[in-house]
Amino acid sequence: MFTWKKARLERVALNRLGLVGASSEGGHRPKESELKKHFENVDWNLRCRVPMTRLIKFAIATAMRIDEIFRIARERRQ
Repeated sequence: MFTWKKARLERVALNRLGLVGASSEGGHRPKESELKKHFENVDWNLRCRVPMTRLIKFAIATAMRIDEIFRIARERRQ
């Protein structure tokens, strides 16, 4: 059974063990080769009907999160 007290205690234990914490790659900018490899993997999935490569490029260019982009698209449709 979930309780907030248990969650706090578990979080403290994980912090002390060094298993969770702040990301060490916070300022990492993907290299062009990394992006290209990622786009190839995304484009390979034929079942995906969303133009993920275009969305990712737009997200990078505008520094927007995917949920913010979809919120804009949803607002434009209404």
